[in-house]
Amino acid sequence: NIARNNTDLTISIAPQVLINCGAGGDCDGGDAFGVWQYASRYGIPEESCQNYLAKNPSEENCDPIQVCKTCVPPPPPVGQEGSCSAVEKYPVWKVSSYRGVSGADDIKKALYSAGPVACSMDVTAEFEKYTGGIYSQTVLIPMPNHIV
Repeated sequence: NIARNNTDLTISIAPQVLINCGAGGDCDGGDAFGVWQYASRYGIPEESCQNYLAKNPSEENCDPIQVCKTCVPPPPPVGQEGSCSAVEKYPVWKVSSYRGVSGADDIKKALYSAGPVACSMDVTAEFEKYTGGIYSQTVLIPMPNHIV
């Protein structure tokens, strides 16, 4: 949205596709470079293609229905798939380049000059209790398990 200089139309990409396809990780952790590589090579559809479920699929694969699907009403009962089929043609959003940055100043420069950045973090039990404000926790050996 920043690169397009458009404040009227917000594009939301489908993070569930990255999880379904194992593109850099899943809900148990991951690697931001895998996400950028996938987005560069294949592109990521808009979220209307694959709603975010915040859970791993029973099997990570990139079958067309795991990337973009449409479903016929009524909604199925919880835990059931319902009547859905893969969408064959849909827009995707790609990245043209990506690289690693570290440190607050470099991250600010990257945001200003190139757009979005991804950050890996160690989501601890203490973080799960976070309710607001500025969060700070020191961990002796961080184990990144979440990308934002």
